[in-house]
Amino acid sequence: MKSSQTLTLLAGILFSLFSPALLKASIVGKTKEDIIAEYGKPSATELNSQSVILRYPEGAITLVNGKVASYIGNFGREEKPSETALATTQQPLQASPTPKANALETPPFPSFLWNNKLAVAQQKAEKYDLPILALFTGPDWCPPCIQLENEVFTDNRFKRFVEQRFIPLKVALYRNSYQQPAEKAQYEELSSRYGNRGVPAFYILSKEGDQIAKPDIFKRYEGATDRTELIIAAIEQADGSPGLSMSPFKIVAGLGILLIVLRIIRR
Repeated sequence: MKSSQTLTLLAGILFSLFSPALLKASIVGKTKEDIIAEYGKPSATELNSQSVILRYPEGAITLVNGKVASYIGNFGREEKPSETALATTQQPLQASPTPKANALETPPFPSFLWNNKLAVAQQKAEKYDLPILALFTGPDWCPPCIQLENEVFTDNRFKRFVEQRFIPLKVALYRNSYQQPAEKAQYEELSSRYGNRGVPAFYILSKEGDQIAKPDIFKRYEGATDRTELIIAAIEQADGSPGLSMSPFKIVAGLGILLIVLRIIRR
């Protein structure tokens, strides 16, 4: 009788110790709807070519094909994040080639996709021989930044404009959701390098990472009828400003033409 009571007591102790871990199931495999129902609306959402990252104050969740593939933070069963999960959260997956009906119609420039590391953007800039369009932003706390995310960056006019002329780079600072320390360090380092003091702010950079120009997105531009057209006009004007984005060849040619004009005037 005593042995039976002892076994029952031991079973109760073991159950009380291990049942919480058993009941706390992993969230891997759950849908976005399941996550929102359980943890609420995320403080920020990042859309990449093959994944979606939901950022919460307690961590970040990566979804692939509509289901949770990995996560970092206090979600579900506590487990050490894998190297794959860290890599997926730290940087967006590369865009897959979009099939075209006619191969000749494939543009000689990359599809629109924000890069979140300067080094990666520089590699692409070198490959495609394009300058870098860097955006400094606060996606989960800055109202104008959030407005740009919702109104401009989802607009196909902006996407077509950028993908044909620049390599896009997003330098973000999150305050209400989880952020990798390396991302925050990059924001602080690049802000210091380019003298950035607020968000949102755009910078046009060379392939080497040198500042070429800073578009004035708060200025009124003639002919711009909405926010997307205003942003495009600001970037166009900065990109075409004399002395900022002119190549050495164009500068020499311009000086040559100026000398010819001066000689004609003197005659």
